[in-house]
Amino acid sequence: MLRTVRTLRTRISERVPDAGLNNVCLELERVCCESQARIEWLAKPLWKFRVVSDLLLILLFVVVSVAISLSLQSDMSAEAFTFSGFVQTLEAGLNDIVRISIAFFFVWTPEGRFKRGRAPMALHELRSICNVIPMTAWRCSP
Repeated sequence: MLRTVRTLRTRISERVPDAGLNNVCLELERVCCESQARIEWLAKPLWKFRVVSDLLLILLFVVVSVAISLSLQSDMSAEAFTFSGFVQTLEAGLNDIVRISIAFFFVWTPEGRFKRGRAPMALHELRSICNVIPMTAWRCSP
């Protein structure tokens, strides 16, 4: 895209050197260079997010492991394990599985969510300037 913008700027400066369209092309070239830098930044991993999420996942795994081991060590008498006790245990277990899965997903994805929030802002600037070129070219055509 940057090569196309530079070619367009060269063609415009050859054909209409005094037109204000040259300034628009220079601005578009600047924005393309900035977009290239943003794309390279978005492609790189954000190690702070990854380290923090990995540590939180390890902590989550340890907490779940401790909770399971403590529940297995608890004294379960035969009279406490009735049908209603089974249903309550099953419901609580499923609820815990769902909550742990949601926590795992939330902790695993912050880097992607952060980058997805930044990408539209970078594209918006590029799109807005790209819409200016056809309007300016139409107005300045001989």
